[in-house]
Amino acid sequence: MRKIIYLLFILASSVAQANWETAMKLYNEAKYDSALSLFQQQVEIAEGPAYYNIGNCYYKLNEFGKAMVYYEKALILDPQNEDIAHNIDFTKQHLLDKEHYIPPYDIPYFLHQLGQIITDTQITYLLIVLGLIVFFSYLLGVFIKEKRTLFNKTLSFSIPLTLVLWAFTVFVLPLKNKHVDAIVISEYANAYLTPQSDANTAFILHEGSKVNVLEKSYDEQFTKIRLNKEMVGWIESNRLEEI
Repeated sequence: MRKIIYLLFILASSVAQANWETAMKLYNEAKYDSALSLFQQQVEIAEGPAYYNIGNCYYKLNEFGKAMVYYEKALILDPQNEDIAHNIDFTKQHLLDKEHYIPPYDIPYFLHQLGQIITDTQITYLLIVLGLIVFFSYLLGVFIKEKRTLFNKTLSFSIPLTLVLWAFTVFVLPLKNKHVDAIVISEYANAYLTPQSDANTAFILHEGSKVNVLEKSYDEQFTKIRLNKEMVGWIESNRLEEI
């Protein structure tokens, strides 16, 4: 049974590698539609690089809004990547709208930014390590009397830190999911004063504009977005793609 699982794993890896190489070959041959389809199949295997190459394909297809979506997704996973940042800046040169987006600078936004520095997984590993320190320090203090001073010092440091990290993970970190940005992917999008297509238009955005998502209408046909304090409106949901 183990041999079968191992062989299936090797086979899946070989197929994925072959698909990736085929996608790169199609891209280099300027067959961007075909390359795009293959890169989209690689997202679950190599999320960051797949997003980056999907963005490249959309850029070559002159779909700059979708290119921005996938470059932004790639940048979230690899915030220090200069190539992604460069492609975002380069793509912005093709956009009609100038940069009007100003982050809300609230708790969810700052937590979202923190998530680009330290991931949920890293925090979990840190909690596990601190938990092990507490456990072994306790054993040390119980069984080795002459080490109780070290035991007490270790616990006085590690227990409060563990509790703070646990509270942060359970109660605070989930707030970062409340910060959601999106990109306009249609040629233009009217931002209405109310979630109705016959409402008055507050302003118009064009492909590639970045917005902050606030909420959705009850039928999810409209999304309330924010560019800054002065520019808030409702846009048809199908004209946006969340990052």
